[in-house]
Amino acid sequence: GGGPHARLFKEVRERRSLAYSVHAEIDHRKGLMLVSAGLDEAAAATVEGLVQREIAALSAGAFSSDELATAKAGIVSSLHAIDDSVAARMSFTFERLLDGLDREPREHAAVYAATTADAVARSVTGLWLDHVYLLAPASSARTATAP
Repeated sequence: GGGPHARLFKEVRERRSLAYSVHAEIDHRKGLMLVSAGLDEAAAATVEGLVQREIAALSAGAFSSDELATAKAGIVSSLHAIDDSVAARMSFTFERLLDGLDREPREHAAVYAATTADAVARSVTGLWLDHVYLLAPASSARTATAP
């Protein structure tokens, strides 16, 4: 995620002041995790390294029970808020239809609430850096990389 509770946000933006925003999200249909950061070009390599370090730490289970509880609470809260908006409910229902799931928001919330630290660590296993895109002026010496 990208809110003030999120690990990347706290490390990259709050502790190190390397970006004015940083956000991670999962596109489970495509099997991608996308990380976006609004930053000064000079900080790009450092932020890229921090993102990779944080992914490795999550994969190793190096996060506290408080971090897990906060992350789960954020997800569960957003699921409970879906019925506050007709548009949000329609979008949620359509997305579940695409996924082949007939599950209510409260049922999804229960699944997330029961998620264990081991399940989180396993879910991160297999992530790797595929591409880095830096949107910078044409005079920039840094270019996108693909390991």
